Amino acid sequence: MSLAFIFFIKLILSWAIRIYSTILLLRIIMDWVFALARNWRPGNVIMSIYNVLYSLTQPPLRWLGRYIPPLRLGSVGLDFTPIVLWFILDVIAALLVY
Repeated sequence: MSLAFIFFIKLILSWAIRIYSTILLLRIIMDWVFALARNWRPGNVIMSIYNVLYSLTQPPLRWLGRYIPPLRLGSVGLDFTPIVLWFILDVIAALLVY
């Protein structure tokens, strides 16, 4: 295989990981909006977008959640799995570029 082909594949994989990271970030933002604005009810379009984001990000978050329990602070549990997944994706994307 030529070096140009390998570079192209690595570039495509890196972009795919960056797009997935953006999807993960959008899901994190929407989760916080839903948690902080309890009286707000989103419309059908926003809920459809959220359902797509949720279905794309939930499998790896569920898998990581088996190994990383939520941090308990009194009656509140902080889930760090999205941050860990974001970090893992960022490291993989950086390694693909070099």
